[in-house]
This record gives sequence, structure tokens and C-alpha cells, in this order.
Amino acid sequence: MTTMTGNVVALVFIIFVVYWFWLSKPKGHKARAREVIDVEMANGVFSPAVIEVVANTPVVLRLIRKDASPCAEQVVFKELGISQSLSLNQPQQLEIVLKTPGEYHFSCQMGMYQGRILAS
Repeated sequence: MTTMTGNVVALVFIIFVVYWFWLSKPKGHKARAREVIDVEMANGVFSPAVIEVVANTPVVLRLIRKDASPCAEQVVFKELGISQSLSLNQPQQLEIVLKTPGEYHFSCQMGMYQGRILAS
């Protein structure tokens, strides 16, 4: 019976991992001009993880770090050359203007938290 229980637990864990990394869809948000968008870093994800904006329109991200892990200490927009340090539970605003349409990725400093901004 113990082997059977172990197999069931292992199978449930495998299903969870497959769902978490490959099947779950990140929350998204379609931004209006000059809208302040709350982006929360918690439990290994950005929320929302996908933000749609209109190119050449200012967007303000209010970044809220809820995760105390060192990985969440910074948010990095590699394509934009932006890196912002984040204090725990202290919202920080970051205004960006994406001049050209495209997909812009952002992540924590270690690349574990992942998000993207879609500019059209």
C-alpha cells in the first residue's frame, strides 16, 4: 500500500509541474493611455504577466514586491536597458514609453519571474 501511495503522490506532483510550467496561462491586462498598472511579484510569478499597450503611449507600472526572496529584489527590462530595485511591500512606479510595436520581456534579476509587454 505504501508503494501505491508514493506512486499516486509522485503522479500528482508531475501533473502539477506540467500544469504550472506548460499549461497555465498568465494573467493579462490591456492598458489604457496613462493608466497606472499594478504589477505584483508574488509566489514565483508576475501578476499580470502579460500587459498590452499602445506603442508610443506612456504607461506607468506600479511594481509591488510581495516575495521576500532575493530573486525578487529587481525587475529587469533587458531590451529597454532598465533595471529597477524593489523593496518588499513598497510600491514603486516606473513610467515607460515603448516607441515601436513589439514584444518586450521583463523578469526578475535571475530570470525566474517572467512577464512581457505587447506594444501594438
